[in-house]
Amino acid sequence: MKTITTFIQTLIAISLLTSTAQLHAHALKENNARIILRDGQVEVRIMVDTHRWQLKLKDQQAWLMGDTEQVMKKDLPYPQKKQFLQKLLTTHTQLKLNGQEVKLKLTSFPKNLSQPHGGFVELALSGHHKQVHAKKIDLSFPKSLGAIHASFVQPEYKLIAAGKSAAVSFDSGKQLVEHNHSTAKIIHSTHH
Repeated sequence: MKTITTFIQTLIAISLLTSTAQLHAHALKENNARIILRDGQVEVRIMVDTHRWQLKLKDQQAWLMGDTEQVMKKDLPYPQKKQFLQKLLTTHTQLKLNGQEVKLKLTSFPKNLSQPHGGFVELALSGHHKQVHAKKIDLSFPKSLGAIHASFVQPEYKLIAAGKSAAVSFDSGKQLVEHNHSTAKIIHSTHH
């Protein structure tokens, strides 16, 4: 009986390890961002592999080739390193909504940049705007971050009363994405 129990526990352990490995295999290994547009506010949340970002910024050849904005000294103490990265992020992350610049402020930056196993950390910026309808977003990130998988979200809020249901329909308009160097232009066109 003990052998059967040990065998079952081993099978469960293998199953859990396999499913964890499969989940990890499907996670994006690239930097990614979620841009959330709300009434009067835009929020940019970026998941960044800070280890890879810092390595790239310390590479003088990458700077000479134009792959980074500037070189970060290799022996910077943590407070200066954090300040360097924050300034780079806020200076080179630019967002325009319907052609008008939205001033972004850094709202979240981790206390510790080193993550185990090359993990990702979340950086967040936000800004306020006076646009009534968002028709076009122009967004660029620091070139040193590399390619970024971006998701653009404009939440639709509904109150669903207790015991009731709600129906939400999504516009079938087409979306055109243009890329110009490190800038992504998102243009929504609506067909009625």
